[in-house]
Amino acid sequence: MTSTLTAPEDRQVPERWRRYPRTPVPAEQTALTSLTLALTAGTLTVAGEATPVPGLLLAPHVAGEPLRYTGNWRLVHAGSGLSVCPAVPIAYAREAAQWYARTGINWDRPGADLADDPAAQRLFSALITELEDARHDRRPLIYARTSWVTWPPLWRAWRGGTPDDEGFLTYADAAALAEDLGCGADDEAQIRRDTHSPGWALRCAAPSCGDGHAWFFDGWDAYTTPHIAGRAEIERDARAVGWREHDRHHWVCSDCTDQYR
Repeated sequence: MTSTLTAPEDRQVPERWRRYPRTPVPAEQTALTSLTLALTAGTLTVAGEATPVPGLLLAPHVAGEPLRYTGNWRLVHAGSGLSVCPAVPIAYAREAAQWYARTGINWDRPGADLADDPAAQRLFSALITELEDARHDRRPLIYARTSWVTWPPLWRAWRGGTPDDEGFLTYADAAALAEDLGCGADDEAQIRRDTHSPGWALRCAAPSCGDGHAWFFDGWDAYTTPHIAGRAEIERDARAVGWREHDRHHWVCSDCTDQYR
């Protein structure tokens, strides 16, 4: 017995499908745009993504016969459709855009102008070399931040001349604790700041790691608080869960390390 798939009647379409709009996504809600690639076989329109550099778009790399997506990405000059970056994993392609953004070159001009600009050509060659070096070392092309941070002295509630065990980054948080514990004027509670740092904290230096998620977190505190300790202890614990040290100032977390290949 065989059956034939038929289009469902409207009443059979899940309600959530009916709620999907049938109009284009508003421009302010997307970084995607159409981009025409210039290939040896001809031109091909794909979806590109805006970058911090006017005139340059992030685009999927295509190759082969027939053309297929390779899984890698390139930076493409929007005006000409020509690539200005080797085919690389997306983390490197995004960082290449940031690398170009630091150079001061105007990429938002005709491709013929860029082809005749020696500075642009030198930068393209330099980018190729730096990408090769970064990929060989499995490290970011650029770093977003240094990794080691001396944690500032904490604020504590003092009662009867004795500091509370729990310290806080802000005066307000320490005062709130004192209030929650019922330490009012009669208890002569005071809020004081420690005179020394509680230790070091480590954060991922990769640009793809957002500032709020880049820290090496304390597993005993539901991974919400940076782990504060001596450097040797943090280094040991970070290595144990896959963090990599690239130099004395830069470490990359295990999640980001997987992007660099």
